[in-house]
Amino acid sequence: MDEATDPAHLLQNQGDHVVHNNHQDISTERREVELLEAVQDGRWERVTQIVQEGVSLQCRDTVVEEAVKRGQWGCVLVLAQLGICPGQSQLVVKEAVSQNQWENVPKLVKSCNRPELTDLALREAVNRSQWNCVRHLVNLGLLTKDQRDFVSQEAVPLGHIDCSVDLLRQGVSPGHAQWILSVVFRRTVDRMRQGLRLSEDDSKRVFRTAVRLRQWGAFKLVLQYQRPSDQTVREAMAVAVITLDHDFVQTLIRSTRNGLRVFKHLCLKEQWSTPIASLLCVNLCPQERDLAFLVAATQGLWTYALELYEDESVSKNSRRFALRRATRRGIWHLVVRMASKGVTEQNERRRAFLGVVRQGEWSWALKLLDAGVNVKKRDVRFTVQTCLCLKLWQGVVEVCLRFDALAIGKRLVRRVLQTAIRNRQLDDFVRLWNALQMTHWSDVVQSLIRRAFESRRCKFVETLCQSDELLNDLYIVNVAIEEAIAARKWNFIRNVVGDGAVSITDGQFLLILENIVSSRTSWKLVVPILEETCKNDDFDVLELLHEPPDTFDGSALAEWCAKRSFTNVSLFLRLLSKQLSGFDAELENHAETICLNFKEAAFHIAAEIGEWDLAVNFLKHLELEKYVESVLDSIWDDPIALFTLIETCRRKGLRKWAVYLGIAFHTWDIVEAEMETCSDQDLIDHTIQEAAAAGIWDLVTNIFDKCSGRDDILAEIFESAVEYGNVRYATLLLERVDFSSIFLSKSPLSSAVGSFSNREKMTRLCISAGFSPHQRLLQGSPNSPMRRALRDAKLRLVRLLHMSGSCPNSELHRLRNDQGIRAQLQQQGRQRILQYLDNAAANPASLQHLCRLTVARLVGYRRGRRERVRSLPVPEHLRDYIMFSEYSDIPSGGS
Repeated sequence: MDEATDPAHLLQNQGDHVVHNNHQDISTERREVELLEAVQDGRWERVTQIVQEGVSLQCRDTVVEEAVKRGQWGCVLVLAQLGICPGQSQLVVKEAVSQNQWENVPKLVKSCNRPELTDLALREAVNRSQWNCVRHLVNLGLLTKDQRDFVSQEAVPLGHIDCSVDLLRQGVSPGHAQWILSVVFRRTVDRMRQGLRLSEDDSKRVFRTAVRLRQWGAFKLVLQYQRPSDQTVREAMAVAVITLDHDFVQTLIRSTRNGLRVFKHLCLKEQWSTPIASLLCVNLCPQERDLAFLVAATQGLWTYALELYEDESVSKNSRRFALRRATRRGIWHLVVRMASKGVTEQNERRRAFLGVVRQGEWSWALKLLDAGVNVKKRDVRFTVQTCLCLKLWQGVVEVCLRFDALAIGKRLVRRVLQTAIRNRQLDDFVRLWNALQMTHWSDVVQSLIRRAFESRRCKFVETLCQSDELLNDLYIVNVAIEEAIAARKWNFIRNVVGDGAVSITDGQFLLILENIVSSRTSWKLVVPILEETCKNDDFDVLELLHEPPDTFDGSALAEWCAKRSFTNVSLFLRLLSKQLSGFDAELENHAETICLNFKEAAFHIAAEIGEWDLAVNFLKHLELEKYVESVLDSIWDDPIALFTLIETCRRKGLRKWAVYLGIAFHTWDIVEAEMETCSDQDLIDHTIQEAAAAGIWDLVTNIFDKCSGRDDILAEIFESAVEYGNVRYATLLLERVDFSSIFLSKSPLSSAVGSFSNREKMTRLCISAGFSPHQRLLQGSPNSPMRRALRDAKLRLVRLLHMSGSCPNSELHRLRNDQGIRAQLQQQGRQRILQYLDNAAANPASLQHLCRLTVARLVGYRRGRRERVRSLPVPEHLRDYIMFSEYSDIPSGGS
C-alpha cells in the first residue's frame, strides 16, 4: 500500500478537519478507517452515520462487537437492521439478555428474523418474568403455534390477562383457547362484582362466553347489571334446553323481558313433552325447529321427531343423530320409517341396514332392502357371514337370491352351498344353484361334490342329480360322477346311471364310460352300467350305418355303438375297427360322413387310452389335410404322445401323416412350451418329456430335411432355447442341425449372456460352437454381449467373453471409458469388474492368443466344428487350445 492510500499517512497529514468535511467523497476503505477511529474515540453518533453510509459486513461485525462491550445498544440496533453475520446476531441477543436490555430484545429479534433467536429470547424472557418483552414478542407475529401455547401455559396461571388476550388474538390451539377464555371470563366477572361497568360490546361478549362455557351462575350475575339482546337470550335458551337445565330456563323466562316472547307457550313442569308439543304449534324459526327435533330425539319422543324429520329446517347432522340413536336403541320400526324417507342419506341407510343385520333382525333388514337401501359388495358379504354365524338360513337364501355371485364372493358361495349340503336343504340348494349360475365356477362345484363325498353325503348328491329341476343341467351330474370315480363310490355311479339321470342320448354317456375306464380300478362296473342303461335297445352297428336317423351325427355314433356291452373299451374299439375296415365302399353321402366322423371320434378315444396302433388304423381312413388339426388337438399338451404317434405312423407306413405331424407349427408350439417348462431348475421330473421332444427334433432334422419352413422353425426353437437357458435342447440342436445356412434374427451369444437361467453354461456352449457377435443376422442387436454382461454386473461372464475373444480391444477400451457403465457399476459396488476392465485394457492379448482367435474364427460355427478342429494336423494340446479348453473352469471372482 503506497502513501496515497495509507490510512495512517492520511490521518497524520490531513487531520480531522478533512475527515469531517469531506467524508462523502472518501472511498470505502477510507470510510472504514474513519469508522475504526471513531469507535476508538467513542464518537458513536459518527459511527452510526458512517455505518448507514455503507461499510463491509466484516467491518460491521467488528463494530457491533465493540458496541456491545461498551453498551451502545442504539448503534447495535442500527447495525442489526443493516445486517450482521449469524454468529454475531446470536452473540448480540445473548448479551442483551444478560445485560437486561429487555426493551431492545424484541427489536433485535425482529431485525435478525431467525427462529432460533426468537425461541431463545422468548424462553429467557418467560424464565425471568419479563412479560412486557413477551407481549412485544407475541405481537411481532414471529412465534409458532407451539411457542404461543408454551407462553399461555406460563402467563395464564400468573394472571397476565393482557398477554393472554394477545395470545388469543394471535391464535393458540383449541384447548388452550378454551382455557384462556375461561380464566379471562372469571377475572372479568370478579371485576364486575367489584363495581366494574362494561360497554355494550363487552357485555355481549361476556354473555356469549358464559353460554359457551355453560357458566350459568356468571350469566345470572351479569343479568343483574346488563340486559342481553334477543339473539343472546335465544342462544342461551337453546343450550339450556339441550342440556336439560330446568332451573336456568326458568331464570331466563323470569329475568328477561324477551324470554317469554321467545318461548311464549313453553310450560315448564316435570316433563318435557308439553314444551315440545307447544313448540310444534308455534311459528318457530329454522334453528328452533332443529333444536326441537334434537330434544325430541334425545328424550325418546319419536312421535314428534317423526313429524319434524322431513322438515327442511332440520339439518343433516340432526337426522343422522336421530337415526343412529334409534338404531342403537333397537327401535326397528322407526329405523325403517326413517331410512325409507327420501331425505335420508344413502350412507346412513347403509349404516342402519348393517346395524339391523348385526342385531340379527333379518325381517327388518328385508324391509330396509325393499325400501331401496343401496348396499355395497362388502355389505353383502358381511350380511351373509353374519346370517351364517347366527344360523339365519332363510336370510342367507334371501340375500343370495337378491344379489349375484360376484357380489357375494367365491369363498362365501362355497360356504353357503356347503352349509346347504350339510343341513340337507335340497330345495334351497337347487334355488341357489340356479340363481348363482354355478356352472361358471367349476372349481367350486368340484370342491362341493368332493366335500359331500368326504362327509358321507352321497345320498344327498344322488338325490340332487335326480332332481327334476336339474335334469337339464348335466354339468353337475358329470362332476358328481367324476368325483365319485375319484372317491371310488361305485354304488353311487350305478344308482345315478341306473335311475335315468344320465341317458345314452344326451351326449354324456360316453364321457362317463371313459371316466370309469380311465380310472382302471373297476372294469367290471362297465358291464352293469351298459346293461342297465341300454337293456331296452338292440341296435347293430352296421344296420345303423345303412339307415342313419335324420338327427344322428358322427360324434354320437360311438355312444350308440357302446350298447354292444364290451367289458373293455380297447376291445370295443378293436372290434369296431374290424367291422368298419372294409365297409367304406358301400357307404354313400350321409352314411360316409357319419363313418368318417365316427372314425375321428374313435381315434380320440384310442389316443386317450394309449392304443396307438388302433389310433393309426383309424387315421388310414381320414383325410390328411382336413383332419390334421383335429388330430393334434387330442394330444395338445403331451409331447410323448405326439412322438409315439409319429413313430407309429412311420412304422405303419403312413409316411405322409408322419411328415405333416412332425413339421406342423402346432407341433413346435408343444415343443416350445415344454422347453419353457423345463427351463425351471426346480422341476426335475421332465426327463421323459425332454427325450420325446429330442426325438421329435431328430425326426425333423434327420428325416424331413427338405420340408418347407424347416429352417424358420429350427431357428425360432434354437433362439428360444438359448433365451430360456435350455442347455440340453440347445446342445441337441447344435449336434443335429447345420446352422451355416440358417439366418438367425438374434445373436445367440447376446441371448446367452442375457438368458433367464444357466447364463454361464449357455455362454460357454455358444462360444464352443463358434458363435460370435460378428456373424450374419437378419436384424442387428443394439447391445454387444460384453455391454450386456456389464449391464447385468456379471464378472464371470465378463471374463469368459474377454478370454474367448468375443470382445475386441477397441470395444473394450470404449466400454472402459463409458461413463454411464462406470457410474452404474460404482453405484452397485462392483469395483472388481472395473479393476478387471482396467487391467484387461492395460494388458493387450498376446500374439499367440490372437492367432488362436483367428484360427477359431476360421473354423466357423457350423455343425461338426469339433471334428474339424480334431482333423487339423497339429498336436493335441494345440487343438485343445483352439477350442478354449483351458477356460472350461474359470475361477469364481464374484457375480
